[in-house]
Amino acid sequence: MKRLCFILMTMIFTGAAGADEAYANQQHSSFLIFSATAYSFQDGQEPSRAEDLARNRAISFGLENCRQYLKDAGLTEKDYEFLPGEDGKLLRILDSSRIDANRTGKQLAGIRIIGEVQLRTNASVVQSAKGPLQVSVSGKKDQYRKDDEIIFTIQGNKGFYGNLINQNATGEIIQLLPNRLKKTVYFEETRPHLFPDQKRGETFHLIVDEPYGNEKIFLFASTEEFEPLLDRYKGVFGTIKESMNSVRDTLTAHLVKTLQAHDARVTFYCLPLSIAEMEFSTAP
Repeated sequence: MKRLCFILMTMIFTGAAGADEAYANQQHSSFLIFSATAYSFQDGQEPSRAEDLARNRAISFGLENCRQYLKDAGLTEKDYEFLPGEDGKLLRILDSSRIDANRTGKQLAGIRIIGEVQLRTNASVVQSAKGPLQVSVSGKKDQYRKDDEIIFTIQGNKGFYGNLINQNATGEIIQLLPNRLKKTVYFEETRPHLFPDQKRGETFHLIVDEPYGNEKIFLFASTEEFEPLLDRYKGVFGTIKESMNSVRDTLTAHLVKTLQAHDARVTFYCLPLSIAEMEFSTAP
């Protein structure tokens, strides 16, 4: 059996109560990435003016439907809040495109935006079946030493596709999932999944070795599969030559591309993005 040396990050996981504690001690980010389409009659006004009206309507329509999306998922307005970005706005526009259309013989200016909102949910709905996608990743202890073996427990309140990424003590970024042996990574809802899982043919081990220090693990998850970040691997895993911010932007761009492929005449479509982040230390 091949022995692989990687220094990884985890949190305490000791059953139901331990899972809640581990989840609370992690950092989480939840986003809704959506497309919204709206129109405005041109009626002799400047095209740019009509497009601005359509864009503003698409923004309002998108936010309204994000709230409806959460309501349909079982949340009340007391269960969550939208978080403003650095510019103070609730919505970040990721893409905008024009759609030409006619209605009753009149020319319409149509705009489809793809936007992103970040939300925070109350503890009462965390890891429950209702609400948006929430994920967690955990292990058996909060500190590891040389030659310790690490096995992760990965879980979500809904089924999801996931990318598991390690940032080690030197800042090197290693993609653990997907990998050369497992190209498609789907996790069934609520059931805990082990990684590596010897029973599922993952015949390798994650063994602590130098460099030692503070480590990070990121789990990126959505209900749609991400495009591959890597097309080749060194051994089982692969090194990503990007910053973590760039990785996050790249995975978001994959979801934007998925939304762009949908019929723009569908006025609203939404995808969740959930990110779990953990820290711990390793030592000789």
